Amino acid sequence: MAGPRAESIHPSEMRLTFAPWMLCLLLAVSAGLRAQGTLHVATDHNPPLAFSSGDAKYSGLAIDLLKQAAAEAKVEVVFEELPWPRAMLIYGHKPNSCLIAMGRTKERESLYQWVGPFTQGGIALFALQSNPVKASSVDEVIAQHLVVGVAADDVAKTVIQRYGDLHVEHMNLQALGPHMLERRRFDLWASGAILGRYQARSQGVAVREVLRLERVDVSLGCALGTDPALIDRLQKALDSLRARGVVARQEHAYLDGLLAPPARK
Repeated sequence: MAGPRAESIHPSEMRLTFAPWMLCLLLAVSAGLRAQGTLHVATDHNPPLAFSSGDAKYSGLAIDLLKQAAAEAKVEVVFEELPWPRAMLIYGHKPNSCLIAMGRTKERESLYQWVGPFTQGGIALFALQSNPVKASSVDEVIAQHLVVGVAADDVAKTVIQRYGDLHVEHMNLQALGPHMLERRRFDLWASGAILGRYQARSQGVAVREVLRLERVDVSLGCALGTDPALIDRLQKALDSLRARGVVARQEHAYLDGLLAPPARK
């Protein structure tokens, strides 16, 4: 009596049998290599910290460091350029949405989840280079009856509001500051210590810093409700970049003027 016949499996049947397992394995490996979470990040034209070349390519000190940290943390970052007031309105309240480059002031501290700092900026009062005015404190600014200009879309506004006795001239856009200062609409211009200097230089207006009101960390501010794991991974990656000297090299490249932002069209 013949024994039981061994079942023969054709090679094509083997491929069909194991293909689903192989596919699952490949997908798992692929998922490990891909980004593990996405953040939507709004920015404004804020050189040298953040700017675009007009073809959806974003750069700047803060953005370059964020890109490097995101690559190491396996976090996908999707950028969009918007005017700052609109960016804050749309991105400031939606989980997994963030804003860059944002001044981390005490007024904003509890309103966002933070990654940073990418560098340290601050709020400064600028005068025309030709204006000999001096002030070592806000009290001296007030005593001299100096008019301070500040824009609605500038973080400097939140700092200026702390000093109720200042004579303040308001304007809509931060970019108007240098020429309004040049036309003597005000004596001093309150702006970011980094951005103000770049704005004035790009518009051909010679200014000098009279008084530093506050030092502010330049950071990524993410809406409350953003996945804390993404925040944690990004922060650890940025800390690693700083420990390896990458942050310092980028600061030198941008803040010492070696890398100039493109002209605004």
